[in-house]
Amino acid sequence: MRPSVVSLANLRPHPKGQPAPNRGSRASWVGTWGDFTDARSRLSRRARIIERELRREHRTNTALWRRRLQQAARFAALAEKILETFGQDPVATPQRAAKLQGSSERLLRQVPLRTREPRDLAQQIQAAQRRHS
Repeated sequence: MRPSVVSLANLRPHPKGQPAPNRGSRASWVGTWGDFTDARSRLSRRARIIERELRREHRTNTALWRRRLQQAARFAALAEKILETFGQDPVATPQRAAKLQGSSERLLRQVPLRTREPRDLAQQIQAAQRRHS
């Protein structure tokens, strides 16, 4: 006996000439805020953007300062989420957003700003030139 031959036409999930039924469809979670456990969630992405902006302005020499910046960024992202979902979510109130923003600012006060004095910048440029020559 000869084994049965499966034609390729039987393997197609949709009729020939028709687009795939799931092509271009969005996942159900896309556009929702999600949480910090999912790195692809809107909340996690927003926190990373805020953290990147804060790292440009603040020193991150120690692990403690980096953790404080990360936590401040998360609080700020949560505050933005609450302000955007105000009216849709019954627990989203302006008071809650203000408390989160205040927590973020209190953490940021504990991390020193980067100092960019012209004298220091000139010394850094001279040191870099000495290294390269």
